[in-house]
Amino acid sequence: MASTDARPIPIKNTAFRAVFPLLDADGDLVTGATGLDSEVSKDQGAFSDCTNEATEIATSSGLYYLDLTSTEMNADCVAVIVKTSTSGAKTTVLVFYPQESGDIKVDMQSVAGTSQTARDIGASVLLSSGTGTGQVSLSSGAVLLQATQTGVTIPTVTTLTNAPSDSSGVTTLLSRLSSARAGYLDNLSAGAVALASTFTGITSLAQWLGLLAGKQTGNSTARTEVRATGAGSGTFDETTDSLEAARDNVGTAGAGLTAADDAVITAVGALPTANAIADQVWDEVLSGHLTGGSTGAGLNAAGSAGDPWATSLPGAYSAGTAGKILGDNLNATVSSRATQTSVDAVDDLIDTEIADIQSRLPAALVGGKIDANVGAISGDTVAADNLEAAADGTGYNLGGGAVVAASVTAGVTVTTNNDKTGYSVGSGGIGASSFAAGAIDSAAIAASAIGASELAQDAAREIADEVLDRDIAGGASGGARNVRSALRRLRNRARVSGGTATIYQEDDTTSAWTAAVTTTAGDPVSEVDPA
Repeated sequence: MASTDARPIPIKNTAFRAVFPLLDADGDLVTGATGLDSEVSKDQGAFSDCTNEATEIATSSGLYYLDLTSTEMNADCVAVIVKTSTSGAKTTVLVFYPQESGDIKVDMQSVAGTSQTARDIGASVLLSSGTGTGQVSLSSGAVLLQATQTGVTIPTVTTLTNAPSDSSGVTTLLSRLSSARAGYLDNLSAGAVALASTFTGITSLAQWLGLLAGKQTGNSTARTEVRATGAGSGTFDETTDSLEAARDNVGTAGAGLTAADDAVITAVGALPTANAIADQVWDEVLSGHLTGGSTGAGLNAAGSAGDPWATSLPGAYSAGTAGKILGDNLNATVSSRATQTSVDAVDDLIDTEIADIQSRLPAALVGGKIDANVGAISGDTVAADNLEAAADGTGYNLGGGAVVAASVTAGVTVTTNNDKTGYSVGSGGIGASSFAAGAIDSAAIAASAIGASELAQDAAREIADEVLDRDIAGGASGGARNVRSALRRLRNRARVSGGTATIYQEDDTTSAWTAAVTTTAGDPVSEVDPA
């Protein structure tokens, strides 16, 4: 389904996109409709849900589209209803009469503004037989050709009727052209094509052969073509490069070769030995062999590098290099370092001192560690018992002194408290379970003991909120008939419509409670909306 399915006339058994508005009772567009439900009926049959659902175009446009499938459009009458749960919106009805072949007759009067006759558009006769303008001469369904045709292409003729006599011998030639002979002709044609491609770029083969063979002045076109072969930069010259010129340079039957200088041939036998060549290589001056990347350049660079033992450390060596590590760490003479004898002496001293410390530790060691028992530390069991009693709460007398604590975190029982001032209870310290039933009554609270200054603001607010939520009948809170609901009728918006009174919450929008209203004749008040 796509936008291309929208068309001016629906077609039977073809997908169709319908575009329509959703309106309310006042005829206004309904935007953002919810709970859309589209149903279709074909040829007055029962309604059923559409395959697709209506969709709003763009945002808050009030216009919607519905894609009907080809199956849903396969009827002479297609009825669609589009419903929505949006308040105030009305159901939209769409009816289509899909067109099929033969449904609509066309009475064409003009095309592109030009009036047309029945003959112009082929109303009854597509072609008119005759010899006049705009007519074709017809005979038994065949178009007759004139005796002389100009500018007409005739298709391949398979059967020739009333053919002229074979005065040129064409029939005889065709009778002698067997399938084998036809194959020979095909091969000959293919060979000619291949041969022609082989000699591409050669104007005259005879001129090329003469140019390559002899020293005589050759054809200028052939010379240009020879030089153009390959990369196209040849310098061929028949007077020096032809076969004849090469023969003359060597001498007839090799005579030119036998006349070579005997001294040159003799010199070939006096080649230097391998040792002589090696000596010459090592004695070669490097200055003449300094091309970048060559062996001479490498040897020259190594020879000019200098003595590595004369390089300062760490010098310019970067972090992580051997020069940097050696320079930073070998910064003193080896003879200035401690000898093995001195190291052994230090080791012996450490052993002696450890043994002395161990001999001075108290005998109360347990497993090589000092015993944490107080009696073991002080040797006074009474003092240890007093400290333990103070720590576990069974006693507070440490040799006659009183125990003073800034706070007590564990649960304790206080027998007598002589100082009852300056105490405070932390947040949440008193809860509903902190007082037994009847622990606080009118006798326990003196007159004016609790006033505005004794209550925090949030505590006063909680009391006020509880009063507002108290049921008018008493005994409980939070019911429908509480103080807050009663006061809302006096101060908030109230509206009477259709026999129902609606009392709103403090925002004058949300309903708080409703009541049935019985009206009388006249003009009763239907709404009260305080500012």
